[in-house]
Amino acid sequence: MACIAPAAALAHHNPRPAILAFFGDGRPGEDPKSTLATDAAGNLYGTTSGAEGADCRHGCGTVFQLTPPASSQTAWTENVILTFDHDNGAYPQAGVLVDKRGHLFGTTKGGKGHHGLVYELIPPGAGETAWKEKIHVIFDGANGEYPDGALISDNDGNLYGTTSLGGAFGFGTVFELSSPVKGHPKWTYTLLYSFSSTDGAIPLGSLLLDKSGNLYGTTSQGGASNACTAYYANGCGTVFELSPPASGQTSWTETVLTSFNNTDGALPAANLIADSGGHLYGTTSLGGASTQGTVFELTPPAKGQQSWTETVLTSFDYTDGSKPLGGLLADAAGNLFGTTGTGGVGNRQIQPGTVFRLSPPSGGTTDWMLTTLYSLRKNYGVVPVAGLISDNAGNLYGTAEYCGSNITCSRRYNGGSVFELSDTGFVPPQ
Repeated sequence: MACIAPAAALAHHNPRPAILAFFGDGRPGEDPKSTLATDAAGNLYGTTSGAEGADCRHGCGTVFQLTPPASSQTAWTENVILTFDHDNGAYPQAGVLVDKRGHLFGTTKGGKGHHGLVYELIPPGAGETAWKEKIHVIFDGANGEYPDGALISDNDGNLYGTTSLGGAFGFGTVFELSSPVKGHPKWTYTLLYSFSSTDGAIPLGSLLLDKSGNLYGTTSQGGASNACTAYYANGCGTVFELSPPASGQTSWTETVLTSFNNTDGALPAANLIADSGGHLYGTTSLGGASTQGTVFELTPPAKGQQSWTETVLTSFDYTDGSKPLGGLLADAAGNLFGTTGTGGVGNRQIQPGTVFRLSPPSGGTTDWMLTTLYSLRKNYGVVPVAGLISDNAGNLYGTAEYCGSNITCSRRYNGGSVFELSDTGFVPPQ
């Protein structure tokens, strides 16, 4: 689990944005929706859900690599390492997972069979220049459909993910891909759980794995509350725990830790993070005091208790951001960092979105402090729907879904960018 350390005093900062890559307007790819990933060399990896591939409307999407500037240089170098063409995948919504060998694993929402797939990208070998793609799973509805969230892995290299639809009841699944073992060169797919709406529906985010092998995640709909019929008919969403089979058993056990009721948030679309005490933190894209989304905390049960305690840490009100669709990032001082897909300084036509910091209570106060670090701009790219990552220097990296350099923003999902934000007060974990 990602760890959050005790809070420390905040300094004054003046965040500075830099654009590492633009998409669209003749450049490869457009409409990046995913959180970035990085490797040991500092390269950044991500996906665009559109452009390049000719077999899809507006393109089938790409996987790209951004290489840091060489000595005495300032520009990052973009390299498209895979162009989807429908047969090999289409419309990736999530980013990639980088393993210890530098292999990339990801999902697409379209492709062969039209229900999505799981792919692996293998780096070029000696004397080679092209990455090789392998497809490990083609979803067919019964085993899941339309994966939106990124994959995660355990210490043995097994992969875990979600599909937003499909499964036994049509409301989405949690699945495992077991890594090949000697004598069995293929990855093994296992459907761990199918949602049925009352226990959650339509999971869009990635999963969180703890040391005991339990999986945690969110569903964007479903649950016990019917207070979200203005949005969707299937409830306001949930946070769930999925526990591995007990000795002698084969079925995983799902527990709904909280069902959102709109007042405390609605439609969570992102992954969770956790601190060393097992507290969970996440976002809801709607609901809360101003209906524009929330950041929440779930506290595990006290000794002898069973129920988790939910606390709304902040509710967005549009001027400080709106509709957080990405997950959170925690620093060593206990601050939470994230993005809002709309809101911030600008107007409701452009809806730029923000990068924010949420600081834990200090000085005897009980309230968390929300700070808008950066309101995106049309020429830099707007609508950051993914979460952030950081480097060891405290710089933050993210993606904006559309607009950008020389992009007129004449239509939604045109363009996009990768941005870096420095001097944000982010304290890198040790």
